[in-house]
Amino acid sequence: MFGSILFLITTIIACVILMCVPKKKGRLNGVTWLTVSIVTLICAWVFFAGVFNLAGVKISLFTISAINFIMTGIGVGYIFSRKRLQEYFVKWKDVFIIVLLAALSVMIAFRRYGIRLDLFAYGSDDSVRHFAYTKDLIATGMITRGKYVMYLLDMVIIKFLDPFIKEANWHRAFMMGDVLLLFLQGSMFWAWVRKFVNGRYSLLACYGFTVMYFLGYPLTNMLYGFEYLGAGVLMITFVLWLFQRIEYKELSFEMVTFLLMLANTSVCLSYTQFAPVVLVSELIFFVIDFKKKRRLFSAHSLLTAIFGFAVPGCLCVRYIAEHYWKKFWPVLLIALAVVVVFMLLACVVVWIQAAKTGRSFGTVFQKDCKFLRQNKKMRFLIGTLVLVAGIVLGYKYVFLNMIQQFVNDDGMILDGSIYREPYSNFLVLIFPLVLYIIQVIRHRKNDVTLWMLLSSVVFSGWMLSCILNGKIGSYYFYKMHFLIWLLLMGTALRLVTMLQGEGRRYITAYFFSVFCYGLIFISGAEKKLVEQHEWLWPESMSSQIFSVYNHNQEMLDFGGNVNKEMQTIYNKVFEISKREDTFIPYFGEELRYLKEYYYYLTGQNPKDHLEELNDKDYPSFNIREELEKRGVEYIFVEKNYNGPYEDYKPEFDVMWTEYENAYGWILKLD
Repeated sequence: MFGSILFLITTIIACVILMCVPKKKGRLNGVTWLTVSIVTLICAWVFFAGVFNLAGVKISLFTISAINFIMTGIGVGYIFSRKRLQEYFVKWKDVFIIVLLAALSVMIAFRRYGIRLDLFAYGSDDSVRHFAYTKDLIATGMITRGKYVMYLLDMVIIKFLDPFIKEANWHRAFMMGDVLLLFLQGSMFWAWVRKFVNGRYSLLACYGFTVMYFLGYPLTNMLYGFEYLGAGVLMITFVLWLFQRIEYKELSFEMVTFLLMLANTSVCLSYTQFAPVVLVSELIFFVIDFKKKRRLFSAHSLLTAIFGFAVPGCLCVRYIAEHYWKKFWPVLLIALAVVVVFMLLACVVVWIQAAKTGRSFGTVFQKDCKFLRQNKKMRFLIGTLVLVAGIVLGYKYVFLNMIQQFVNDDGMILDGSIYREPYSNFLVLIFPLVLYIIQVIRHRKNDVTLWMLLSSVVFSGWMLSCILNGKIGSYYFYKMHFLIWLLLMGTALRLVTMLQGEGRRYITAYFFSVFCYGLIFISGAEKKLVEQHEWLWPESMSSQIFSVYNHNQEMLDFGGNVNKEMQTIYNKVFEISKREDTFIPYFGEELRYLKEYYYYLTGQNPKDHLEELNDKDYPSFNIREELEKRGVEYIFVEKNYNGPYEDYKPEFDVMWTEYENAYGWILKLD
């Protein structure tokens, strides 16, 4: 209880201090900055938890509270250095959309998980594994899984609520984490696009796009239980918001650098597949931006490279590819050795010049530095060599080797369950994208959103070629769609709000026609025609154009892999196993995900028990004898078992039925 109270108090104080930190003169939007402050604090948890864990410090609510103290200290120091507090305003239009997103999140959660959030309903068996990884983090306090952003957040939620819900209801707290993630994705999208609002027209457009974005791939992510994927998209939205602040010069360089380090670390440690796209697009933006400001080779660019890219990259390699870390360190040492040798050679050259001219070493050194600063060709040559060498070495020895090693371990060969639709959801957004690209070129804008979208398309093309060659499972290709959805929605909305006059009328007419077509889909009129007159109406086209919404609706209607009967008997197994301090083995269909659901949701780990029954042994022994020999009193038996159940039915019939429902029995040896 004390840990929960301490965490709550320190979190509130940290959020208040982050809000009070001065950003710019004048008042800022209090609603959007509250969302940003919460996401910033989560990123700080991720960053400092990773650093602490490297030092052997276990992660707990007390550790997170300590991180809150650190962030509070940093914020207070910054406030005193600037000698002022930030002022805010609150408008009903921001409160309205946040309340709407919260209401939608709650309604979806109740429909999906039940009114008491007691049904572990997901469309993929990934979800139960993430739950198990979260429990491992709680038990050990050590980060053993690279993509740990959501495991950390889930751990915080579970441990905070633990005094009130106890371990039997941890899965409910886990599902609350997914609901929070869905809400934060919508809220962070609004914080990003809020800058586009400059009138009633743009306000309505931002409302519409926020809701459409929210009910698309973010909802799909929640329904499948791809926690890491949603966390990655959330952090990338935070990155886009940050670069928007850079564009409008609303934050100091120190604050931008610190937030970039936190954001990029969370991107790398949420879903690493997004990292190359994000880091490359950021690199393009900074090269163009620093070149315009004549800071391409300056202390600013060096600090940005170190804290914005190198530090997150090192943490990424350490946690994502721990086995590669030993190979990564020599690369860093070699790079450091090259720099030292280069500096020594430069000193030798300066010393020789000083000896020939009879001048002091310092005088010659200053003269050479002045020559390099004034000689544009020399600066360009040296800068290009350093940049190209860095990119080549980084790509070859860090990214490519790490990915290839992962692939060789069959990490990306395996396929999985995911929503598969190559391009139909993006069709209505292609025309606005083309117009947006024209506008960017016309105004010569350095737009990180566009760089990220183009990088995503190129990266997806590379992945598609790997899929066709049998090197990567298609499952990973479709994960890129979650990011592309965010970027296409953002570019389309930016175009709508930036056009004026005749251009605005055209784009309004375009989206109004799309909206009318969407009404046909929502009403279900076309679907009824297909079902009633198949000979006249071969297929529903609107459900293909709005495929992601149709898919989400069907998943909400269908439910998840765990139904009410399964969850009920799992809860009963959990209760008996804890009360009797015993292991209750599984006897049922030997599908991996069904067995995993059973053991993870009943709080049991078969790896810790020799009593676990193996399907290969079923035909070779007497189950009752084996249970008695292994000291097991209970067994869970799935009904409608597609296996050797009939062979053992006489044994099960004489056992005592401790509990029974439509899904199975909990039997006890009498």
